[in-house]
Amino acid sequence: MFESKNSSSKLIFISGGVRSGKSTFAEKLACSIAGKTSSLHYIATSLPYDDEMVARIKKHQLDRSEGIYKWKTWEQPMNLHYLVNQFTNRDVVLIDCLTTLLGNELFFDGCWLDEKKVEAMLNRLKNTFELYKQTAKTTIIVSNEIFSEGIPTDRGSRLYMKQLGKLHQFLITLCNEAYLLEYGVVRKMKEGH
Repeated sequence: MFESKNSSSKLIFISGGVRSGKSTFAEKLACSIAGKTSSLHYIATSLPYDDEMVARIKKHQLDRSEGIYKWKTWEQPMNLHYLVNQFTNRDVVLIDCLTTLLGNELFFDGCWLDEKKVEAMLNRLKNTFELYKQTAKTTIIVSNEIFSEGIPTDRGSRLYMKQLGKLHQFLITLCNEAYLLEYGVVRKMKEGH
């Protein structure tokens, strides 16, 4: 099993439905962990695909830059492994969100059409999350629970759900803590490794 080089490092997994309060909870948790001694980093995985999303991204950037806690924001919709060397054991890193990241990775350049590319992409993401756990003081990963709506009929959506489920299971085994949010209510699902 994976062992962290940074003995005090943590990985925290937060999931829940859309608009359940995951991001707000994750930000507060990150600030609490960082305190006054650690730097806060926010890795945003959304792509600005329309005017509404552009406005949302700008609002979130402004909120993080003008709050009590100062965040360094990284706009990184794919290839999170490119950033891992930017962080140290004094950094708290929030990745928001895995659901968007996976969609960006899976459907970029026809990846989803090739089983070997999908497997390589999934393994790269798993390795990347292990590296974040090794490198940063704490890494918090936010994701959506999308599994209660039934099974879609189209191939791309089914493949997406299957890969997201695999990543969720992997992260649960890797993480130190896991939380599930429903309607703003936080339930701790896992504590300790």
